[in-house]
Amino acid sequence: MPEKQPSADMEAALKHWLETVDLGQYSELFVQHRIGLDVLPDLTEQDLIELGLPLGDRKRLQRAVASLTRSAKSAAGSRSDAESVAASAERRQLTVMFCDMVGSTSLSEQFDPEDVRDMIASFREKCVGVVKRYEGFAARYLGDGILVYFGYPNAHEDDAERSVRAALEIVRSLSTARANDAPGVASHGPSVRIGIATGLVVVGDLVGRDTEERDSAVGETPNLAARLQTLAPPDGVVIASSTQALLKGKFDYQDLGFHALKGISARARAWLVVRPSRAETRFAAAMGPRLTPLVNRTEEVALLLTRWQQAKARGGQVVLLTGEPGIGKSRIVQELRERIASDPHGQVSFQCSPYYSSTAFHPFIEQLKFALGLDGEHASALWLTNLEADVAGSNGNAETVVPILAALLSIPTGDQYAALDLSPQQQKDATVAALVNRLLAQARKQPLLIDFEDVHWIDPTSQDVLDLLVENVRNASIFIVVTGRSEFQPGWTGHAHTMTANLKRLGRQVRTTLVERVAGDRQLPREVVEDIIVKTDGVPLFLEELTKAVLESDVLTEQHGHYVLSGPWHQLAIPATLNDSLMARLDRMGPFKKIAQIGATIGREFSYEILCAVADAPADQIEAALDHLEAAGLIVRFGSCRRRCTHSGM
Repeated sequence: MPEKQPSADMEAALKHWLETVDLGQYSELFVQHRIGLDVLPDLTEQDLIELGLPLGDRKRLQRAVASLTRSAKSAAGSRSDAESVAASAERRQLTVMFCDMVGSTSLSEQFDPEDVRDMIASFREKCVGVVKRYEGFAARYLGDGILVYFGYPNAHEDDAERSVRAALEIVRSLSTARANDAPGVASHGPSVRIGIATGLVVVGDLVGRDTEERDSAVGETPNLAARLQTLAPPDGVVIASSTQALLKGKFDYQDLGFHALKGISARARAWLVVRPSRAETRFAAAMGPRLTPLVNRTEEVALLLTRWQQAKARGGQVVLLTGEPGIGKSRIVQELRERIASDPHGQVSFQCSPYYSSTAFHPFIEQLKFALGLDGEHASALWLTNLEADVAGSNGNAETVVPILAALLSIPTGDQYAALDLSPQQQKDATVAALVNRLLAQARKQPLLIDFEDVHWIDPTSQDVLDLLVENVRNASIFIVVTGRSEFQPGWTGHAHTMTANLKRLGRQVRTTLVERVAGDRQLPREVVEDIIVKTDGVPLFLEELTKAVLESDVLTEQHGHYVLSGPWHQLAIPATLNDSLMARLDRMGPFKKIAQIGATIGREFSYEILCAVADAPADQIEAALDHLEAAGLIVRFGSCRRRCTHSGM
């Protein structure tokens, strides 16, 4: 390629600058050698000698170039500061928690200020310690109150659930601390009131003349969370309807009705969180009894049914279903359950959790509690009775198995069973074996379907149980269906009785069918259906949620048995149910997130040239970002030179 010639504007700029530093006589010489203002800082002493500049003019030029460079850096710094302030302010969905210490005013009247200070410090420490475990962000301390964000600076697909679980754990933590306090009023720990709300805010640094506030969330949501906590009883958690709608059946609630809150124009509905629900799996809690009819997955369901028949004939089978979030892994498992409902069999579900990926045997503990009917936080005599009955029903050796499982469930056995003299490793191995043998015993009575959900969050000890179970089902009437994301790579997928099925996105025609089924008997306008199927890129969950959001909005009216637009059709907004998931996916892009956001701002499709012009970044950085975003499935590049891109996943 020929070298790029300096433009007339660049030549004029160079000549003007040289004249301002009294070196205009060299302008023609520099143009002749294709030297512009962009390469002046790179000229060395030897370069200037070769160009024929005398010593004095060389020094004058070097000083002038140094001054020019400093000015450019200063201007760039000013722009960078302004841009960083603007860039740090971001519109995103947040779940905001407001924790308020109960009775701090009366404490100030009863105790010395130093004692009150220590109480507040202890309260903050306990609250923030829990918040950090759930990856929330303590944004601000307001006296004895704490403002917490879930969804900033990094989003998670379940920020609303994280906030409520953190709130309930804060309540338990403070209650336990009070129970363990030594007698005496001064040592008695405080209670807490917690309010939680979810909504769109602008969050980031708020900087003005002589004022500065870091990580400020501007919008109605923080105010709503603060007002809701005033409705909570001591050690109570009250949430807004916006949060409850995202959580669905994951918790049990008490409806507190509608309330007029200071600073909130409309009456707000409030919900008191009672406890986590007893649903076996996240899918069951989220979807409830109403399921959209399954579309297309004929091959996958047929595969599972075939393997089930083999398992029933004492040829144990294991199938790992993998795919991205929302692709329909749990929905296929539910379809299998319904298809084999008439077959005599047992069924066991294990649910892994991102909150307990470091908690030993967590999914097995929760399943045991569910199966044995162990409700509540603290063990009772009934718990041990139920455990003994279960072990007897499994034909286990009660003298060894009951103490092992009782220890796992934190059930005291008193002097009913002799203490087992085991090392920590022996205790772990015995627990793994007891859990596997319990399931094998169930399968000797009747065929057993085991589904292991979200195995990408499995803790290491539960992984040991699953691995041993997979090894031992070859000659048992057990069918294990494991669901997980592609990052889960077990060591047993090469065995003859195991296989992996990776779920793909839905094709265009199938997307249309799914939208029609979600809409029910009434037909949607063609342009609405087209917008939905294009923007959701074949992810079933996205298709369902976006269609439901349209149906629940005010853009449609019913007319003669079908829907018509009530006004001009506008761009579809991302439903709140998907906002956290998509933002979490974007936040995981790290330094490449900016390029994705710029592309989204340009439009659903954009050219490489426009992206380069707007991004104002080196070409190699843009190429690296596009490669990373394409590998992550966030964009698709096409064309002869792969120079046009389209967004993936709304």
